[in-house]
Amino acid sequence: MRLKRYKNATVVAIAMAGLMLVFDSSGCSEAPDAKRIREWRQAEADQRHLHQGGKLHFEFDSVRCYRTNWANSHLSEEIVTNGKLNEASKPLDNILLTTAQVKKLEAAITGSHPEVGRAMCFQPHHAFVFFDKDGVIVGNIDICFLCSNYYGSPGEFVFNWDLLAIAEVIHELGIPLSNPDWDKADQEEEDLE
Repeated sequence: MRLKRYKNATVVAIAMAGLMLVFDSSGCSEAPDAKRIREWRQAEADQRHLHQGGKLHFEFDSVRCYRTNWANSHLSEEIVTNGKLNEASKPLDNILLTTAQVKKLEAAITGSHPEVGRAMCFQPHHAFVFFDKDGVIVGNIDICFLCSNYYGSPGEFVFNWDLLAIAEVIHELGIPLSNPDWDKADQEEEDLE
């Protein structure tokens, strides 16, 4: 995984260690997401990371969570294209967030959060879509936990998001954070090299 240049190598190392706890497949592929998230949260607490959320810059009525590009870890289709759900991303789940989950998500993608390292790739596998009262899409965010990268529309999102809080919301919804088939495919690729 190639990383962009970062000012603070320690922050990058801590963030990547947290993500490795979530996606480690060596010897503990059976560990539940809850344990991984708890360990990631503890690693952040040990480093005294502070997260402060704010308010989103657009109005919405409801938020739904989706899994995207689930069959292939290397697809990079975003959830929304031309104001409509992008069927090429093969959206799954379509789960409505509770008010508490919306507040947690909003805090995670606004305000001030520590810098985390991001890979140069962007292959989102989770997305949140924001709808108005008439069911029209007014915003969306796409997230790839494999490379710690994310994108939001409309623009004006803060640069650093609290990926752990987002992972916790996804876990609360009962949506898996990774597909075990990706680990098998990656291992097969490594074996060929």
